Amino acid sequence: MRIRYVAALLGAALVAVTPVATAAPARADDIVCFINVIEPYKTGYEAIAPIAFGFQVHCTGRPALREVTTKLWRYDTMDGRHYVHAERTDNSTDPDIETMYYASCSTAGVVYRFHTDAIVNAVHGNWDRHPDDSDTMVARC
Repeated sequence: MRIRYVAALLGAALVAVTPVATAAPARADDIVCFINVIEPYKTGYEAIAPIAFGFQVHCTGRPALREVTTKLWRYDTMDGRHYVHAERTDNSTDPDIETMYYASCSTAGVVYRFHTDAIVNAVHGNWDRHPDDSDTMVARC
């Protein structure tokens, strides 16, 4: 009798903690976008040569709206602060795209550390947002 009572309690406990559904099923019109930043690089050897930076995006469908904000950050080792060297925004409905931008440099020839970050926001049945950040590169600018 005692064994049946314990088994009944354990069985009830297992039923009570078993989830009914693990996740809601995805709707057919939901979208997911993946972003990869393109690491910045100098387009030439001289200090005045521009810095190229950009992103690649792949979405699982065509978004009703897709926005990518891409920033080229400059770290000044003299004052220990980060500055936005350049910022660009791309708005379109293209599900797959690669975009490159170019930021100018001066003749000052100061050595900075640069990195790129980008955030994709997309809407189509749901809202999706993903960031990415590149490694740092050192350049004279």
